[in-house]
Amino acid sequence: MITFFVGKIDDVFVSDYTKKDSGEVVRSFEVTATFTKRSPNGKLYKFTEHFRFNPETVGDVFDDWPDKFILVPYELRSSKNGFYLQQVYDLGFEVLDTNPFEVSKPEPKIGKKAS
Repeated sequence: MITFFVGKIDDVFVSDYTKKDSGEVVRSFEVTATFTKRSPNGKLYKFTEHFRFNPETVGDVFDDWPDKFILVPYELRSSKNGFYLQQVYDLGFEVLDTNPFEVSKPEPKIGKKAS
């Protein structure tokens, strides 16, 4: 089963580290995103996730990240210890302008005043 993490992008930064065995410098994008939702009874839920992406495959998608949302696919897998969620790297990810699960309220219509 595939499910998705959808969260507002909180931070994006470039990270470099050097492999001990080869001395190769590896660069990656570190992305932190938070899913925020209120339950019907008003309780606030927040889940924060941290993702790492290869700059060669990402391109310039994170250049304008403030006020954007990220959608990352996960797959439900089973093991001898139970079920767990694992990110599905083959499906990539999407950066969105709005949260697809947030229902926006329609703008109120302004009627003409009676004279």
